[in-house]
Amino acid sequence: MVFVCSRVLLVQFLFLYPLLSFTFTICFPLIRPKCHEYESHALLQFKDGFHIDKSASLYPLSYPKTASWNSTTDCCSWDGIQCDDHTNQVIQIDLSSSQLYGTMDANSSLFRLVHLRKLNLLDNDFNNSQIPSRIGELSQLEYLILVDTNFFGEIPPQISQLSKLLFLELGVSASASSTGMEVSQLNLKLSTLKSLIQNSTKLETLGFGLVTIASTLPDTLTNLTSLKHLVFYKCELHGEFPLGVFNLPNLNYLDLVYNPNLNGRFPEFQSSSLKEIILDYTGFNGTLPVSIGKLSSLNVLSIPGTIHPSICNLKSLVVLDFSLNNLSGNVPSCLGNFSQSLEYLMLNGNKLSGLIPQTLKIGNALQQIDLSNNNLQGQLPRELVNSIRLEYFDVSHNNICDSFPFWLGDLPELKVLALSNNQFHGDIRCSGNMTCTFPKLHIIDLSHNEFSGSFPSEIIQSWKAMKTSNTSQLQYDQNPKVVKINNQGMMFNRDMQYSFMMSNKGMLMVYENLQEFYSMIAIDISSNKISGVIPQVIGDLNGLILLNLSNNILNGSIPSSLGKLSNLEALDLSFNHLSGKLPQQLAQLTFLEFFNVSFNNLSGPIPQNKQFATFQDNSFEGNQGLCGDQLLKKCIDHRGPSFSPPSDGDNDSESLVELYWIVILIGYVGGLVAGLALGSTFYPDVVGCLKRFF
Repeated sequence: MVFVCSRVLLVQFLFLYPLLSFTFTICFPLIRPKCHEYESHALLQFKDGFHIDKSASLYPLSYPKTASWNSTTDCCSWDGIQCDDHTNQVIQIDLSSSQLYGTMDANSSLFRLVHLRKLNLLDNDFNNSQIPSRIGELSQLEYLILVDTNFFGEIPPQISQLSKLLFLELGVSASASSTGMEVSQLNLKLSTLKSLIQNSTKLETLGFGLVTIASTLPDTLTNLTSLKHLVFYKCELHGEFPLGVFNLPNLNYLDLVYNPNLNGRFPEFQSSSLKEIILDYTGFNGTLPVSIGKLSSLNVLSIPGTIHPSICNLKSLVVLDFSLNNLSGNVPSCLGNFSQSLEYLMLNGNKLSGLIPQTLKIGNALQQIDLSNNNLQGQLPRELVNSIRLEYFDVSHNNICDSFPFWLGDLPELKVLALSNNQFHGDIRCSGNMTCTFPKLHIIDLSHNEFSGSFPSEIIQSWKAMKTSNTSQLQYDQNPKVVKINNQGMMFNRDMQYSFMMSNKGMLMVYENLQEFYSMIAIDISSNKISGVIPQVIGDLNGLILLNLSNNILNGSIPSSLGKLSNLEALDLSFNHLSGKLPQQLAQLTFLEFFNVSFNNLSGPIPQNKQFATFQDNSFEGNQGLCGDQLLKKCIDHRGPSFSPPSDGDNDSESLVELYWIVILIGYVGGLVAGLALGSTFYPDVVGCLKRFF
């Protein structure tokens, strides 16, 4: 009986326990203890050692995370701080892109936080201070990220004492170096690197960017069997690269870019987890082995060497980059078979010849095709119409002989079309009843070809993307990346290289900065045989930044509507047959930095404003009828008509002058009327005489 009662009580307890627990939690919630006072004090002391400076962070959405830190709140609730759930000790500090500026003290209070497992100071400015040697005292660190931090000098050897490290990144990111941070500020001794590899055997990510190592890499790298991501970006490495690294069992990503004295060869690849191999600008040589086809997970291949047909077995490939490799021969026809994966095909800067393969399948994923600076011949493959995701197409500097590819006009994402320096010919127009709207086109370069016929007015009217100066309305995706290494806030991601060459401001310029590239809106039809007049409709493309129509046979007058192109920075109409006067509306182009109308048949005065005053006489030479301050031939009144809008000071002066004359006029008229009235009363004979006189 007692046993039965016990069973009943046990069942009741098990039934009621969850309800009792829930009730207890609601009525008596757990009070989580605050963070330790000494850690709170250490963090506030660290905060006080720095200024907040927006320019200290490159990331546009950066904000000062430490601004919310104060002594009245629990430090475990502060932005960027994470505490252990049980001990309430600070275990994580993430102050990436926090706009911190100042010098890191060698005895910073940061090193009192001995329980730290993660320290991320990415994208701040520590003002050329050294990485303190006390970093080695944070023995529990698993993640250390000191990228784009403006640290200077030798990386302390004590960093090799961090035996629990899983993730280490130091130096300058590829993204930051593209903005001008090209100078190496950190250096790493080989002995420190060897000790680090020997002690931190659990490393999964090891990344150095613009860190001067200036030595060979130790063979012990092959002992890091947990390694997933390995980056030595611009580290001045030399000697032979350890061959066994390629076959590390967990390696996903290998980037050795810009180490020209680093030599190596490709192994016989085994089936592995490699997803990205990026070896641009290194001394690697030799033929890519057939076994490359075994890397079934490979997404990115950017290496020197020859193109082996076995790469066509890489069905997961997203990026194929063999640019600037001095390759010869034909483009493998199988490249068009990457129907579902390949997005970026870059074979520019080689000596490839023959035809462009006509094997592009419907539904292919290609977004960028760069075949520029080769010796390719024949026509453009009509299968390009299947590339509905294509954004960038560059075949400039080849020997392609074809008519204007109007049939590309229906590609909904095409933004850049570069056909310069080929043998394209005929009219620039749509064919028959076909539409060719090019809805997102914002850069077109047709220069140095054999195009003829009248100015392409109709097709230009359809270029809607050039009618807005707000490039955000062009609906760009985020800057495409070759690599997204991890989810730890890593900034060794490499932007896709949209390197684009155009004639601008009288010089051949290369646009490599993505921000410049995305903001550029340009038309270059120079050095062809285009005839007829420049239509007024060109003034509707008010997003234009560059317009080059030089070296054609255009005639008629320069349209006044060009004055509406308020964003225009470069205008070249030289070497044509243009006549008439320069429109005074051109003086409204306040951003104009380059202007050339030389060697035409223009006449009359040159518009005068601050902008035009900066242009030299060679911008106007070869026009005997022109006159102005810039030329030896002055206009009749020794000054060109001013069309410049008055400044605020001018407005004030003119208003005072106008008021002065109005007062005089009122006084004069009033005096005259009053004088006549009085005169008619007191001197009627004089007034009568005046009436007879007038």
